[in-house]
Amino acid sequence: MLTEQGIVKQKKHGYATVTTIRKSMCSHCLQKDSCTNMEECKDTMVEVLNDFNAKIGDRVLIAISHNTLTKATFLTYFLPILSMITGGLLGNFLFYQWFDYSKDIITILSSFLFLGTSMAIVIFFSKKKKVGESFRPKIIKIFKNNIEIIK
Repeated sequence: MLTEQGIVKQKKHGYATVTTIRKSMCSHCLQKDSCTNMEECKDTMVEVLNDFNAKIGDRVLIAISHNTLTKATFLTYFLPILSMITGGLLGNFLFYQWFDYSKDIITILSSFLFLGTSMAIVIFFSKKKKVGESFRPKIIKIFKNNIEIIK
């Protein structure tokens, strides 16, 4: 489980906007010594599920599971690339027979058509409330005066 501490900045309808500093997450990374982003670690705003009803100004611990992060990475990066490759292969070996254009143009167009379709599907499902919540980090602890009060 990846965790990060932050401060609640906004609160609305079961969600909270939390400001975190990436430096604490980056400190666990194996590539931190060679990473150029370490110098650029700035505050990050994250919208999280607020099941504990944290208030504005509360210091909280937010978390997202490794499994959820892996699924989100697959849907965001791998699925569109796989769709683009599939579209290119179909265009190259199948679709070009149906159209009176160059094989290369059909391959390129079908690649981008499949890429765009897969991205539209990912965006559509990410905006659905039930699916979107399953990929959203959540508050797992609230701290008051540096004392953990809710687990």
